[in-house]
Amino acid sequence: GDFSDGMKRASLGNYCYLDNGCIHYYGVKTDSDMKIKIGSENDQSVVRLEMLAAGQYFEGYIRLSGKREIDDRILKLFQKDSLLMIGNARSSGLGKCRVILSEMADHPVTEGEPFTAVNECYMMLMSDTAMRSRTGEVCGICWEDVAERLGVSDIKVKHASTSVRSVHGYNRTWGSRTPAVPVYEAGSVFHLSFQGTVTKEHMQEFCGNGIGIRKNEGFGRVRFLDHYESVDRKKAETYNWDESRETENQSAVGTKEKETLLVAAAGHYHNLLQAAMERYVIENPLLKRGLSNSQLGAIESKIIQYRYQPEKAREGLEGYFSHAKDKETNQRIQKERASGQKLYAQIRSLLDQPLDKTLFGKTKETVMGIPVRAFFSEQEESGYKLKLLQQMLRYDRRRGD
Repeated sequence: GDFSDGMKRASLGNYCYLDNGCIHYYGVKTDSDMKIKIGSENDQSVVRLEMLAAGQYFEGYIRLSGKREIDDRILKLFQKDSLLMIGNARSSGLGKCRVILSEMADHPVTEGEPFTAVNECYMMLMSDTAMRSRTGEVCGICWEDVAERLGVSDIKVKHASTSVRSVHGYNRTWGSRTPAVPVYEAGSVFHLSFQGTVTKEHMQEFCGNGIGIRKNEGFGRVRFLDHYESVDRKKAETYNWDESRETENQSAVGTKEKETLLVAAAGHYHNLLQAAMERYVIENPLLKRGLSNSQLGAIESKIIQYRYQPEKAREGLEGYFSHAKDKETNQRIQKERASGQKLYAQIRSLLDQPLDKTLFGKTKETVMGIPVRAFFSEQEESGYKLKLLQQMLRYDRRRGD
């Protein structure tokens, strides 16, 4: 509708839910990697691969066909603790997912509870959507068909908040790309007015069947919103899986399932550590004022030399700083001596303190209901501390401070 100059669209992440006039929204963390495209000798261009970062949780729905044989095969794939490989670059280790909860539902929660709408309503696109007009052209949304299926007439768009993108695809059977199609993006909202009443039955059937083209690919999911005009604030949220739910009936889990769960917990914890280490390196610069690059390089060489021998690495670092302190004392360089000892104190604190205390601010006793020490030894923890120190030194050198 009408809005004042200087206002802009609210940033609402990738997913959200409505509650008492507030939009609670979530963002999706992404990562990227550079790959060399292997093709002909003349075409070895570099491509950028964008992926969802590990350690995130998603909830989705699969509408079953009603054919028992097919439905049973689908249900078998999504048993609790099943490991799935989905998406691209699976041979590079991407796409590994674990099912942490699987259950039957009467209808997807994303469709919402149907209600009776008189003369107006709000329609939200839950996925990218495009329809064909009655002449067969892609037209965005064909409102004549929408009105007919909802059992109303004279449908009009009073206001809308939309965005558009172009969708591409590749048909493996044809061995070629599919035509690009302009679609309304998921999250687009239309404020509709019409003559008549949309019944609960019409609304439920409309949402259940979806609209438009490429519905078998997930396009055309819609939802109707009640009292959407009352939304006047937003709140950023973070999603944390309730690990206590995973420990229910744990005694009934077989040996094979326990081994699978142990592998999944270990992988999840390592991913958490890697992400936390990247944040820590950026947020905690080295206290190396007055030290030369050659001195920092000597420290890094000690870490690399004893990367897999933590005790020897500690001894090597202690020996280096002890020698440096004696040398600086003899040369009476008070400024460099103080700065060198600050760096040594920073390194010693990092090596002495538990890794999870350093990275997360608290000690993690369990992950996915499993004691951390069941899959993460003290030797491995010491190795991660040395890796963190090495990353801090390399980040400092690349930054050029």
